[in-house]
Amino acid sequence: MFNSTQPLSVSPLNVNYGAVTVGVKKAQTVILTNNQKTSLAVSSITVGGTDPGDFGAKSNCGTSRKAGWDCTITVTFTPTVTGARSATAKRFSPK
Repeated sequence: MFNSTQPLSVSPLNVNYGAVTVGVKKAQTVILTNNQKTSLAVSSITVGGTDPGDFGAKSNCGTSRKAGWDCTITVTFTPTVTGARSATAKRFSPK
């Protein structure tokens, strides 16, 4: 399935931070769009996956997004050790 056919879409789907010095914060912005015909309840936006501790997420999504509306999520990467890391955004719940 393509991202645009899903009830939610996130753009870009993948964020690459490149080389970041340990302890230095680097932020990237992604857009979450509610592609449903009904409102989307947003219980929280968190970061999970194999290395979630080095990532944080803040958004202007509030507790719901109307059908067709989007919002901005800022994902911050602050590495605690050297090496590659990965994580995923999670916890969106449709009404």
